[in-house]
Amino acid sequence: MSSGLDTDTETGLRVVGCELIQAAGILLRLPQVAMATGQVLFQRFFYTKSFVKHSMEHVSMACVHLASKIEEAPRRIRDVINVFHRLRHLREKKKPVPLILDQEYVNLKNQIIKAERRVLKELGFCVHVKHPHKIIVMYLQVLECEQRTDNSGKYKKKSHYYRDQRRERSRSYERTGHRYERDHPGHSRHRR
Repeated sequence: MSSGLDTDTETGLRVVGCELIQAAGILLRLPQVAMATGQVLFQRFFYTKSFVKHSMEHVSMACVHLASKIEEAPRRIRDVINVFHRLRHLREKKKPVPLILDQEYVNLKNQIIKAERRVLKELGFCVHVKHPHKIIVMYLQVLECEQRTDNSGKYKKKSHYYRDQRRERSRSYERTGHRYERDHPGHSRHRR
């Protein structure tokens, strides 16, 4: 409330800003980690700064541009501006029109660059973000929910669901009097 906004309005602006960053990241084909980084930077910036003094949309654009560079998936500022321009038209239910490269565009580009500098300065150039979903992936690997295949470098998911389904099928065979080996000669249910 010290910034002149009530809590509900500020929360709404924070949510809209994060949704804009997510939507823009999808349209820019950024990795999810870059979108999450942009959202964290946005939240950290507005933790100390006011929505009254700083444009939510300009800071959102700056955070997307900055996050794309931090996560090594850089996008041109022109692309970021075009995507946000399209999102604004979609939000207002207007027919999307191409952005004209005039003085207004140049001013907007300069405002985004300044907003990016303000974000960096406010955060003390400390833009490292430790994402919780990276830890979750590590735990899944430890729990062997994902295992690395031979030298292909791809991840192959172990499906506990299908393994459980096979167990249920073999139990139902045993309950009905059928044996797995009889139904499938040459195959053993328990591999050695």
